[in-house]
Amino acid sequence: MLCLATSTAALLTARILQGASGGVVWTVSLTIMTDKVESAGLGQALGYVAIARSLGVVMGPLLGGVLYERTGYYSVFALSFVFLAIDGVFRLSFIEARTASKWLATKNTEDLGETTTEKEPNKPVRRGSSISEASPFRRYVHRVHRRLPPVITLLADLRLDVALWGSFLQAVFMSGFDATLPIFVSRTFGWNSLAAGLIFLAMVVPTCISPIIGWLSDKHGPRWYTAAGYLLSAIPLILLRLVDHNSTQQKVLLGALLALLGASGTLFEIPIWAEIFRCTETWTMANPRQYSAGGAVGQAYGLSNFFYSLGFTVGPLLTGFTYEAAGWGNMVLVLGITSVVSTIPTVLCTGGYIWRRKTERVDAVSDGGVAGS
Repeated sequence: MLCLATSTAALLTARILQGASGGVVWTVSLTIMTDKVESAGLGQALGYVAIARSLGVVMGPLLGGVLYERTGYYSVFALSFVFLAIDGVFRLSFIEARTASKWLATKNTEDLGETTTEKEPNKPVRRGSSISEASPFRRYVHRVHRRLPPVITLLADLRLDVALWGSFLQAVFMSGFDATLPIFVSRTFGWNSLAAGLIFLAMVVPTCISPIIGWLSDKHGPRWYTAAGYLLSAIPLILLRLVDHNSTQQKVLLGALLALLGASGTLFEIPIWAEIFRCTETWTMANPRQYSAGGAVGQAYGLSNFFYSLGFTVGPLLTGFTYEAAGWGNMVLVLGITSVVSTIPTVLCTGGYIWRRKTERVDAVSDGGVAGS
């Protein structure tokens, strides 16, 4: 439809369908990946996903622009059709982990039976009372909770909400600069569209460190990396106020600050993606009857994609109106303050509620003291 559209209505319809299909592909792809990758290595795997996405963001406009200039309008879509065909072949040849596990089920039945028999006596006993032993109020809350749609109960988790906020904020930053940075460099430096597009490379190239950030997050937990990402992002955002006139030093400063912003954004982007999965994993383990493992993960990443898309809607509106009404300096200041404020719920909730961890430490120390006495 995009290729053959000749009216605004047709273009709008095509873009809506494109966005819907992209959201489905992104959500399903992340869900499939979580089926194949263990939770302990999820952050590193998502880092490679971030690199692939960044390469697409850079190479798409570059290849499209060259083809459009050299060979015309339809050659751009011809390349898109080639990529779609390759993608279709990959997806048709892919075997899901659940399907493959059925083929191996017969072979592993005896081994699983022996393992279950050996490990059955050593099952850990979960601390705390059961639902039947809880107070009437808690039983009532549990019944209401189970009747709600899974999406609603997922959104009721503050820890997941904080992660979804990070996904939303990342999209606001990206789309906000997409909308305002070309206009700013054109007005300030007199750059054309090509130069304005190339300046985005400064933000994209630092995402090459994404697998390293993911590995560190897997090893040490996402809390402090995410918080550091928000705080470090605020520094270049606020310092971008200093870029206000045309000179070589100002251009270098702009590129350096954008590169720092891209690197610091990676610090919270990758841990947040992994955090969304781990929140869902916790919910699935606590409520196995209400959530199927794959279904819960798919719904969580669907929510993530929704908030990410919402950020891409809010970002240009927020930054565009602020830029025109209050100027470049105040626009980046608003983004910087938002980044700083986001650190507070991140420290409290990301990777598990911090107050519960302190309670668990106190209980562990108390149990150790009792055992020692």
